[in-house]
Amino acid sequence: MKITATLLTLLLLFLSTAPTQDDTQLNLPEGTIVHFAKGFVKEVLYSPDGTRLAVLTSIGISLCETTTYREIDLLGEHTDQINQIAFSPDSATLAGEGRGGLVRLWDTETGTLKQTLTGRKGWITKVAFSPDSATLASEGEDNTVRLWDTETGTLKQTLTGHTAGINDLTFSPDGKVLACATRSDDGTVWLWDTETGTLKRTLTGHTAMVNSVAFSPDGTTFVSGGEIPDATVRLWDAKTGEPKQILTTHVVVAEIVFSPDGSTLAVRSEYQVWRFWDTETWELKWTLTPQDEVWYVSVSFSPDGVTLASGGQHVNNAVRLWDVKTGEPKRILTGHTDRVQGVAFSPEGKTLASGSDDGTVLVWKVD
Repeated sequence: MKITATLLTLLLLFLSTAPTQDDTQLNLPEGTIVHFAKGFVKEVLYSPDGTRLAVLTSIGISLCETTTYREIDLLGEHTDQINQIAFSPDSATLAGEGRGGLVRLWDTETGTLKQTLTGRKGWITKVAFSPDSATLASEGEDNTVRLWDTETGTLKQTLTGHTAGINDLTFSPDGKVLACATRSDDGTVWLWDTETGTLKRTLTGHTAMVNSVAFSPDGTTFVSGGEIPDATVRLWDAKTGEPKQILTTHVVVAEIVFSPDGSTLAVRSEYQVWRFWDTETWELKWTLTPQDEVWYVSVSFSPDGVTLASGGQHVNNAVRLWDVKTGEPKRILTGHTDRVQGVAFSPEGKTLASGSDDGTVLVWKVD
C-alpha cells in the first residue's frame, strides 16, 4: 500500500492569536492544500457517500466537500459546545449534539440548519440515526431516550423506564430494535421496539454498568461491553437475546467497533489498549498495546477490512497503519506536530483523514 499526503484541508487556528495565511510558514507534507478556520480538531468523519468531510472543532463543525476539500460552511459556530457529530446513512443530514439539551440537524448539501430538536435539559451525550435515516435517537441526562422524525423535527416516541443514564445506543441493521447500554450497576442492556416504543427484552449477565453496544453488520450478533469488575465483552443472539459467548478483557471495556466486513471485532479498553477478535472463531487475533509513550486514541478500519489506521499520542504524533489480520505495522504517516485525535477512511477507501491537536487535518491519498 502506497500512502502520500496530498491534501491538507484544514488549518484550525487559535481563537485570538491566529496568524494570516500569508505569514504562516508550516513544514507540511508535499502537495498539500491549506484551509484556515478556528479551534482544535476533535473528530473527523466522512459521509457514507464520501462527498462530505465533517470536522468537529472546539467552536463548531467545518463541513467540506471532498472534490477540492473546500469548506461549505462552519456549522454551529459560537453556539453551545458540540460533543458529537453523526451523518445520516443517506448522507443528507449531519447531526450535532452537546450542551443545552439541543440536537441540531444540518443539510449536508447546503450547510443550512434543517431542524433544532429541543425539550431536554443538560448534555445530550449520544445520538444515533436509524438505517433508513428517518429517525434520530437521542439520550440525555433525564434517563430517557427520544426518537425524532428527522424531516419534521417532531417527537415520535419517548422511551422511559431507565433508572440511570445511557452510556451508548445503537440501532439494529434493520432498524427495528434500539439497544441501550445503561449506567445502572445492575449491568442491564435494554432492547426497544422502535415501531411501538415498547421494551422488547432486557439482557442480563454483566455485573457492572455497560459502556458500549454494537450489532454485527449482518445483524445476527449483538455485543456489549462492561465496566470492572465485570470487564467482559458478551455476545448475544440478536434475534432471541440468548447469550452466545463471553470474551474476557480484565479491564474496563470502553468502546466496541466491528470492521465494515464484519470479520473483526475491535474492543478498546482503558489505557487505550485495543484488542481484535476474529468473528468466525472468536479467537483473539492481536492486541494494540501502548508503549514508549504511544497512546492509541482512535482507530478506523478500511472499507475492505484489511487495514487499520490508528491515531493518538505518539512519540512523533504519527498516524500508523496496521495489517488487520496479523497486527503487523504497514506504514507510519508523519506530518502532525501534536496528538492525533481522530482518523477516518473514506467510504471508497481512497483517502484517509486525520485530525490533530495541532489544529490541522491531513487527508492522505491511498492507492
